[in-house]
Amino acid sequence: MKVGLDIATATGIAIWRDGTTAPSLMTVQLPSDPGEVGRPAERLRRTLADLHAVEPISHLFFEASILPGKTTAQTVYKLCALAGMAEWFAYRIEAACRQVEQQSWRKHFIGRGTGKSAELKAMGIRACQLRGWSPRNDHEADAAGVLDYGLACFGISPPWRDAHLMAPGRLVA
Repeated sequence: MKVGLDIATATGIAIWRDGTTAPSLMTVQLPSDPGEVGRPAERLRRTLADLHAVEPISHLFFEASILPGKTTAQTVYKLCALAGMAEWFAYRIEAACRQVEQQSWRKHFIGRGTGKSAELKAMGIRACQLRGWSPRNDHEADAAGVLDYGLACFGISPPWRDAHLMAPGRLVA
């Protein structure tokens, strides 16, 4: 199984199992106190362990922590700690792991790497819809983009790779 993560208080998770035509999308809520790392890290670890128990995770991708202008030092610390825990988990289960840059996966998945956050998040949801997926929120859409880009980085071509190019209302003008 291959997993993409959009790590945040509402962490988006995209799961692709070999033999399926599309990823499964879900959101897990992590404890939200910006100064607390232990409980959110344990919740994320437990979620990954539960997924791994159902089917071994072979690849784990997650978005690199970014430093937006209004982010506090506590939030940066928490996001970096959670990213480190995800990488540690992949190491422990001997899964391939890759941290992906936000601009890179967005350019790959939606055709544009920079812009206003709200617009890019809406484009991520639309990119999922064009592929026939139904994300419940932008966290799931972002996780799907992280997964899709991570797969491309490893040369893995999922069944949906080019399906959106022929969809009505496709992203590319």
